[in-house]
Amino acid sequence: MLVNCRRLFGTNGIRGIVNEDLTPQVALQTGMAVGTFFARGSLVVGHDARTSSPLLARAVIAGLISTGCNVLLAGLMPTPALQFWNKASRSRWRHHDNWVAQPC
Repeated sequence: MLVNCRRLFGTNGIRGIVNEDLTPQVALQTGMAVGTFFARGSLVVGHDARTSSPLLARAVIAGLISTGCNVLLAGLMPTPALQFWNKASRSRWRHHDNWVAQPC
C-alpha cells in the first residue's frame, strides 16, 4: 500500500489514522528506514498516551532492531520531556520520539 508521506511526517513525529494511513507495517518500515540511516546506532523510543501508541512503538522498535540498532523504550512520555532527557543525559542514546529520530 502506498502512503502519502507528506501527510504522515510532521514536525513532531508521524501522524495519521491508525490502521488506515498509519499501520504497524508502516511503523515497522519506518523503523527500518531510521535504523538504516543511523547505521546501528542507539536510539530511544517514546510515545504518547493514545491507545495505539504502544503497538506502533513496538513495531518501530522491531524495525530498528532488525537493522542492528540498540533501542531503549522510554514508554509513555511527553515529547518535551524526552527531548530534555536526551539533551541532559549526554549519553550514547539518541532521541527517537514519535518515530522521527533526531541526533543528539
